[in-house]
Amino acid sequence: MNSANTLKSLTDVVRNIKRTNKTTFEVIVIGLGSMGSATTYELAKKGVDVLGLDQFEPPHTNGSHSGQSRIVRKAYFEHPDYVPLLLRSFEKWNEMEQISGNQLLHQNGFLYMGKPNHEVMTGLKNSAALHHLPLQSFTTETCKSAYPMFNVPSDYEILMEKEAGFVSPEYSILTFLHQAIQHGAQLNFNEKVEEFKSTKEHITVKTNKQIYQCKKLVISVGGYVQQLLPSFQAPQKITRQLISWWNVDIPNKFNEHNLPCWTLMHEDHPGIYYGFPMVNSAEFTSPFALKIAHHTPGDEISPEKLNDFNPQNELKKLTAIIDQYLPNTVQTLHSFSACMYTNSSDENFIIDFLPDTDQRVVIATGFSGHGFKFVPVMGEILSDLALTETTSLPIEFLRLKRFQ
Repeated sequence: MNSANTLKSLTDVVRNIKRTNKTTFEVIVIGLGSMGSATTYELAKKGVDVLGLDQFEPPHTNGSHSGQSRIVRKAYFEHPDYVPLLLRSFEKWNEMEQISGNQLLHQNGFLYMGKPNHEVMTGLKNSAALHHLPLQSFTTETCKSAYPMFNVPSDYEILMEKEAGFVSPEYSILTFLHQAIQHGAQLNFNEKVEEFKSTKEHITVKTNKQIYQCKKLVISVGGYVQQLLPSFQAPQKITRQLISWWNVDIPNKFNEHNLPCWTLMHEDHPGIYYGFPMVNSAEFTSPFALKIAHHTPGDEISPEKLNDFNPQNELKKLTAIIDQYLPNTVQTLHSFSACMYTNSSDENFIIDFLPDTDQRVVIATGFSGHGFKFVPVMGEILSDLALTETTSLPIEFLRLKRFQ
């Protein structure tokens, strides 16, 4: 499928939507990043009178969804209970592609490399077995033949999830927002919510520009959750994650037809290293370089400190990993950027009603750096909760009660 719209054309359409002067809505969504954009679309598709509010203009680099690419996969080593949600999410990724005419999924596979008893590898195999998901096994030799850029130790297990791949987060968010507009949603950007109050009659939302009223409210503001909800007690923290891009010797060797998404577990380092093929099309942000990053909790920060970083420690770690596992292919560092993780204490999402709001305020937070693949299904879940106070999708393991 070829994309019907470019990143630039979608950005222009979405940013140029006329601001509404209406002040009363059935549902208001605060935060129009990943989960908020999908939720606003789902509500608008159902004919709901919905307003989406965001303190920035999408797409932007002030939150958790920037960075050119995000992995999508089904064999979930983090927790097998996520797999039914992922199966539904893949259905809805495909549905949005058909509706919009935009290619969102790039299913070029996902390569896992690590010691057989590493928790990621065992979790991956358990999840795949439980949900009957196929994994292809490689030897060191067959992996070298298929993907010569990798130098994988002989005692590593190598598994491939063929249906996995990646999406452009910026392009995906704009696609959901564009479709929300097509279905009648109102979107106001550059408008910061200062507070809200819930009474028996309605919810009042006060911004730096206007006062609104609604019946239901959905909050999905990423790392800004504590600023909006200072008394919210769920255990979570905001961290800065650094993403790197590298120049390579022969770019065509690293495009999506020759390189899958990948992850490897290095015994001496916590977390996992991962990377993407190089992308150079009108649906992706720059740069045209090889993206490599380290998934592990970074420095705890406040959102305004996101881009105040020194990458030297990260550069040292990444250089060592590249020298060992991608030798003689990566040349020089191109650039670093930063995004935020909103980490819950158990690294699982938080999806529930805000306490003491009579199930009229839905909150989605704590996506802990692994949430983007769930965007379409989270839109469905959050819209369900806002409209009916329940959902048929399995989210009990993500409720706030687990912290009590």
